[in-house]
Amino acid sequence: TQSTWVTKDTNIEATNAWDDIDTCCPKHRETNTKELLKTINDTMPRISCDIPAEDFLEKYVRKREPVILVNCSKEWIAQTNWSLEKLLNEKGGKLHWRSDFESENSSFKKFENVEDLSGKLLNEIIDNNGTIRIFDPIGRRKHTFKRRNGTQLETDKMYLFSEYSKPGPVPRDYYELSGLLTDYQWIIISHKDTGTELHTDPEYTSPWNTVLSGHKWWVLMPPEVLPDAFLCDEKCSQIRKMISMSIPGLLMSCRSSGEESGTAPR
Repeated sequence: TQSTWVTKDTNIEATNAWDDIDTCCPKHRETNTKELLKTINDTMPRISCDIPAEDFLEKYVRKREPVILVNCSKEWIAQTNWSLEKLLNEKGGKLHWRSDFESENSSFKKFENVEDLSGKLLNEIIDNNGTIRIFDPIGRRKHTFKRRNGTQLETDKMYLFSEYSKPGPVPRDYYELSGLLTDYQWIIISHKDTGTELHTDPEYTSPWNTVLSGHKWWVLMPPEVLPDAFLCDEKCSQIRKMISMSIPGLLMSCRSSGEESGTAPR
């Protein structure tokens, strides 16, 4: 409800709607994807990527209505060419990727605090039954400036930009229109049961995302809800916040307590 008589001097006494959410995140068990999908009430509308850009702007963007565009990537090289094996073996496995990993093999422990790992090392972790999550900033601005200065970094993957494109209905990038380079481009490659914490994207951005393979479970919050209410409590959680590998555990935990108290994330 909305009250028109509320002023800055009005005192409101109420309980916190998030108090019943258990943020002590458990160590998540392996997910049965097929069974999990049966429990999700997915009401998100899907529309064709052939929708005219102006219609998409008026019906969805300006009204801030969430929607999934389908078949936008069918002509992309990335759709058929990108795989975990192929990307990690690019340039003989010498490219470096912003990565997190979990492994019971003690020989990899010394790399736990290293942000950028080579494709060759990540393959070794995988071969030893490790779990990886790559959340790599492709970094158009960073690597363009380095190239202009005659330097090509081992994190430079600018060739990937030629293998995908902005979906037709998505509005023009105002940074691009202004002639400003940004580093707001990422590629995510990960194993099952990995994820990221709830977060707010960078200011002055309205990102679009494409899933090329596998499943990505989105949890969208109303704009007035801050992500902090749903972050794992480091003092009692069984997962490492830095990696957030077991974020499904938090989602299921919040979901259970939320359903009981009427505050389930939608």
